[in-house]
Amino acid sequence: EGDPLVLIPGTFSDATQWNEVVSFLPSDLPIILIDMRGHGGSWPPKPESSIEDLAQDTLWLLDQMGIERAYFGGHSLGGMISKEIGRAAPDRTLGVLSVEGWTTYKTAKEAFASDMRSTLRPDLAKERAAKRLRVESVWGKEAMNEFATAWRRWDGFEFMKTTDLPIIEFYGDRDRPRPTREAMYIPDRENIELVWIPGASHSLPSEKPKEVAEGMIRFLNSRRGN
Repeated sequence: EGDPLVLIPGTFSDATQWNEVVSFLPSDLPIILIDMRGHGGSWPPKPESSIEDLAQDTLWLLDQMGIERAYFGGHSLGGMISKEIGRAAPDRTLGVLSVEGWTTYKTAKEAFASDMRSTLRPDLAKERAAKRLRVESVWGKEAMNEFATAWRRWDGFEFMKTTDLPIIEFYGDRDRPRPTREAMYIPDRENIELVWIPGASHSLPSEKPKEVAEGMIRFLNSRRGN
């Protein structure tokens, strides 16, 4: 019962990426974990997918489940997909919870000097590499390279400047001075909250699952008036 939270993993990951975060979320919160095409238990792959395509895949799945509206959250590419769902289907979007999901590909370089893993523990780096190898074993490098361009072909800045949807953005500060909203292409608007998590980088769901979950709970409770 209640409005579900849909969680979408990042590029070449799968729904298990959210296991640690989910363990800190309330047991009565309806949660839907998504595997993108060609990831985890979802088949076949579609290397030429765009973020727009992947957003429509998610909405199609909710149609099959009879779910009209939801909160949409995602990590990295999944965060971008969540924003695209908000753009394409605002009437079905209760809120967007983006975890290191760029507004535009330029953010990675301009705001973080392309630092994705400076705080990542060796065990988490090994786990991340293993997931990528599993995808490579069934996709092949050429298809993976094609799929990986999806995030470079999408820009959510206009959506972020105009939407009235509630949005929360989570970023790790890489143990360095925090970039401005301008550098991150995150407009300074009342409906867009920016949360910094110290001592973490791009793999926030693995590095700081408790902190991510706590931020999500606070955001969801604020929308429900709790």
